[in-house]
Amino acid sequence: MISLRAFGKGGSATASKKVTVAEIPKIDILKGGNMETGADAHWTILNTGGTQTAIQFVNGKLVFSNTGDSNGAIYQAVTVKKDVEYTFSGKVKGNGASNTWFEVIIGTSAPVQGSDYSANKFLSLNTWAGCGKVPFDGDINDIGCDGSGTGKGGIIKFDAAGTIYIVIKAGSGGGTLGTGASSWMT
Repeated sequence: MISLRAFGKGGSATASKKVTVAEIPKIDILKGGNMETGADAHWTILNTGGTQTAIQFVNGKLVFSNTGDSNGAIYQAVTVKKDVEYTFSGKVKGNGASNTWFEVIIGTSAPVQGSDYSANKFLSLNTWAGCGKVPFDGDINDIGCDGSGTGKGGIIKFDAAGTIYIVIKAGSGGGTLGTGASSWMT
């Protein structure tokens, strides 16, 4: 309810009206976050050292593939505000994997080429933790089983404003990313 009270020479009058506010639209702070055509211009491929997982942007999808032991990532710097609620989501699909990880990592230090990246593992499909072993297709918030954001609907707040790095990393140790050797995210 919104009320307006106007004052004039003869006194005052009040008018009230019920106002309904539609859902506030969400703003995507990731550039190329939908992995659409041209999204690769906003992401940097990170060589994490060792054998690199193949990473491609294909037909609106981010595709990770391998045929054995590998690791690789993409990342993007993002500016966040203190105490603002952000939501991360992403559709993931794969044919089932073995000895594999697919992680969304959020950190404050810049990734370095040739070095693995570890920070706050926010969401993850991880076969050792029990997910990603069988075919999957859905939001990583619903089917991921590892990370600090598990069971929180992708919601995260930051204690300080500044630059963070969103890192999406996938690979395997003694396995593959699945039949057909690929997983993807849109």
